Amino acid sequence: MPTPATSDISVVIPYCNREQHIDEAIQSFLAQTFQPLEIIIVNDCSRESSRRYLDRYAGVCSIIDLPVNVGLAAARHEGIPRTRGQFVAFLDDDDVWLPEKLERQRQYMAEHPRCVARRLSAPHRLMKSPWRPLP
Repeated sequence: MPTPATSDISVVIPYCNREQHIDEAIQSFLAQTFQPLEIIIVNDCSRESSRRYLDRYAGVCSIIDLPVNVGLAAARHEGIPRTRGQFVAFLDDDDVWLPEKLERQRQYMAEHPRCVARRLSAPHRLMKSPWRPLP
């Protein structure tokens, strides 16, 4: 398995006018025990003040600005071709990851090389409700 210095996971965060949540989302990936290769925030045509709020993360994230609002799924898809990692993880702007999420997923993929996709819900929780595994 790659070491944190050689991570092969890119993180894509679609963002639209959620400065009230983005700090916690970003802190959750910065706290990962297995650091991602890169973090790409796709700004889905936010208000000017919401876009300016992202500037504080320009040192740790790449920010892609979309000229029109395309929605959550399309914003994710805009970020994918700009990633450098072998794997892509998605983090919504109002979600957080538990600290071992990427490490656990990457370990699973290393142990199961035929696996092409893995959904690991347990180390993920919505900010709006207490953490619980999703079905």
